[in-house]
Amino acid sequence: MQASISHADTGNFLHPDYGSLGAGVVVATGDVEIVTDQDTIDGEVLSGVATTLDVVDDSGFVPAKIGTSFGVVLYVKKPMEQVPLVATVTHPPMGSEGRVLQTWPVRTPQWGAALYVGYTLEDSFELVPGDWTFRLYDGATQIMEHRFEVLAPQS
Repeated sequence: MQASISHADTGNFLHPDYGSLGAGVVVATGDVEIVTDQDTIDGEVLSGVATTLDVVDDSGFVPAKIGTSFGVVLYVKKPMEQVPLVATVTHPPMGSEGRVLQTWPVRTPQWGAALYVGYTLEDSFELVPGDWTFRLYDGATQIMEHRFEVLAPQS
């Protein structure tokens, strides 16, 4: 993975205790489980351990297409307390409620392990173009912020 988060990019930030393995359109393989009762539009998040996380497009532009996954791959640079982190994504209004914020818990990875904070476009109502910003928090401490532009679906 050659992409990296640039601190010079507008709206992008990475806490110094974390390193970046990449950000962009992502292909992941590994075991995944669906975790229910989450503060997301459909009440679910995918959680699991990826055996590979490959950034295939680091342009910052994401095609609004069913099946596209995009986000940020991080790693922990030093041993940390294993506390739940909280991920958020803000985006243009979507769904019947016009929701603009979704949040979910993320397990802190072991030192040196990869962590993915992202989104997979699974339903047609999610294909909303505009700015999508991911953030990751450890309590009140912001760990990461990264902005993507989702492009309008092609006709």
